[in-house]
Amino acid sequence: MSSGKWLILIIEVKEDNFSYMIAVAHEKLILCNTIISKFRFDKHIVLAVALSGITSLLLPNGKTAHLVFKITLQPNETSVCFFDKRSERAELIRETKLIIWDEAPMMNQLAFKAVNHRVKDICDSENAFGYKLVVFEGDFKQILPVVTHGSRESIVAATVHQASFWNDCRVM
Repeated sequence: MSSGKWLILIIEVKEDNFSYMIAVAHEKLILCNTIISKFRFDKHIVLAVALSGITSLLLPNGKTAHLVFKITLQPNETSVCFFDKRSERAELIRETKLIIWDEAPMMNQLAFKAVNHRVKDICDSENAFGYKLVVFEGDFKQILPVVTHGSRESIVAATVHQASFWNDCRVM
């Protein structure tokens, strides 16, 4: 066994009084791919997104979050997702069971806010992300979101930890 750190993640999904899914992996990429494979094996729709195109290529059928959710590259307080509630994209999101979001700590929380608002609207739900299972993945000790000419306070305010839904998240 290598001397690297082991990541252990337990996800409990309750569906028709049935709970499942325990994933254990050595590297985060293996962990994400294992989770994605398990859900897809069970015939569930999974959206695998990342901040950058390079990282999205490492996820099975991965895409950038900007492409999937139609969010702007430089979000602000009024940013929205640019697709219709009755579109095929909205239907895909409605049917999605799991969203894996890689490089989450590097994304501005205003982008998450726009996606959260749109998914709640699409799913007619008041719960965070329409009560979808969302895995925010990334190195939370690494790179913060980029805020052009931002002060220390504005950069910290842009982190996902400052998002309104963060208190509904469970850190594992």
